[in-house]
Amino acid sequence: MTSPIPTIRALLATSRGNLYRLLATVFAAEPSAAFSESLRSPKVRPDLESLEIDFAQPPWTLASPEERTEALAVEYASLFLVPGRMVAPFESVQRGEGRYWGDSTVAVKQFYETYGYQLSEPATMPPDHLSTELEFLGHLVREEANAARREDRDAVRDLRRIQRQFLTEHLVVWIAPFAERVSEAAEYGYYREFAALTRGFVESELADLTKPARRQPPHLNPVEGGNHGRTARH
Repeated sequence: MTSPIPTIRALLATSRGNLYRLLATVFAAEPSAAFSESLRSPKVRPDLESLEIDFAQPPWTLASPEERTEALAVEYASLFLVPGRMVAPFESVQRGEGRYWGDSTVAVKQFYETYGYQLSEPATMPPDHLSTELEFLGHLVREEANAARREDRDAVRDLRRIQRQFLTEHLVVWIAPFAERVSEAAEYGYYREFAALTRGFVESELADLTKPARRQPPHLNPVEGGNHGRTARH
């Protein structure tokens, strides 16, 4: 009889990959109306509410989709785009290097290249942008799901090792101060809550990848969007 364990592992990895993709989309750019409204759909909203995204507060309570989308676009620009006041979503800045395309940016780019992950050309954002790092991790987790379906234990082990290394050397190093700065600067709960969710998720991912036992990750259905022009090969 075929063991159900590979299927379960694949489903768990798929759910993790969905969450990585969602978080990458949240921080990639101002949200489109289609994306922001998809978060309110009956398919996705309960999952997000279970992860402490509060739909009872603005901008979700604004009257129309257009108002909600505009409010989020203004908030995104204020937080992440306005020079001099922005909470820079870049590893090199958050790690105190004082500039874009610092040593951390180069190290992240080299990490991608080592494992065959290619950014789109021309690249729309630096390799160490939060969205790019999340999308890379999501790619690794989706590859883990594929390997689990094939019952390729060596590939699963290698992919989880790569995830652990990237989280340890990069994203987990700077996500906490980033989330704290977003919490202080945000007007609405949207980016404050998603930054806190991102921090909690990647820190729990690292803890899980560091120990042998598996835990069930937060379930999340797929959401529209999420592939920001990056491709990969193995």
